[in-house]
Amino acid sequence: MFVGWEDLAGSLLGHFRAMYTRHIKDPWYAEFIKEMTEGSAEFAAMWENYEVGCKSQHPRVIAHPRAGLLNLSTQLFPVHDSSCQFLSVFTPDLQDGSAGRLALLAEESLSKQTATV
Repeated sequence: MFVGWEDLAGSLLGHFRAMYTRHIKDPWYAEFIKEMTEGSAEFAAMWENYEVGCKSQHPRVIAHPRAGLLNLSTQLFPVHDSSCQFLSVFTPDLQDGSAGRLALLAEESLSKQTATV
């Protein structure tokens, strides 16, 4: 559903590679990279590219099957406990109707949840 997912995936993989260099002795990373490389030719090709970098403000555009295009800006906030984790906050575009379409999806989801209770 991500429009331009190749650029987004490259940015996220660049961020992952940067995190990997900080934890290169952690066996979890080596196992994860091995599994991903063996299971995905796309991942393997991107991993072999050796690009290190991340656009933390990379916009997200989602082509939702019911809501249409949702334009979201991204903010990353580091968790300050040395865990190398980040809180990602996605904010809908207020000018193009993305906020309204997202609100309708939330309302629809809430209606379904209350109907099953």
